[in-house]
Amino acid sequence: MNSRTWWWVAAVGVIGVACWVSSAGAAPKDKGEKAGAEDVMGIIEADCNLTDEQKEKVAKLKEERDKKTAERQDKIDKARQKVAAIKDKRQKERMGQELRLAEKQMETYGQKWDAPVIALLKPEQKLVLFNKLVDRKVKEEFHGFSWTEDQSTKVKDVCEKAAKKLAAGSTFSGAQMGSIYKEIVMSVMAPDQRKDYLADKQKEMKQQRK
Repeated sequence: MNSRTWWWVAAVGVIGVACWVSSAGAAPKDKGEKAGAEDVMGIIEADCNLTDEQKEKVAKLKEERDKKTAERQDKIDKARQKVAAIKDKRQKERMGQELRLAEKQMETYGQKWDAPVIALLKPEQKLVLFNKLVDRKVKEEFHGFSWTEDQSTKVKDVCEKAAKKLAAGSTFSGAQMGSIYKEIVMSVMAPDQRKDYLADKQKEMKQQRK
């Protein structure tokens, strides 16, 4: 296995997991974990020049999303209280596992509302959305990196091509961003940058497991 292949295998594993973890958004669990959806909703409302009809439909979807998110969060909060009150060790562990699964699903629940909102957009509005969304996510992921002029051009090209591809559909996910990150890591980064990046990602994931 040559060095490029080895780094590709490492990147697939490390970046794939890291992207899945970060795609949930950074909002606290007790607030519904809808940060991913807010990225999409926020850009759509601020930058996509919606018609009055589109604004009305987006508002209704947001209202429905917030209501159902609150209902799901309420169930999780009550489940936490029940688990805390259980005395039997085995039952507590079983219920605790179910609770953790529900909490993990809650982390990405907000993203399920992206597709119906994106579907309301015209092709040119979708392109605006994904250009801004991909650019924002990439800047966040590689914050602090000092790109050369040539690397900056390549990153921009990767982002523009990815945005056009995403605009052809109506979905946005951590997995899709993971593919974009991997392309930047493998085709743009110098070997020393790639090594440092992957090492930092491994540290982040170890900290999140604690």
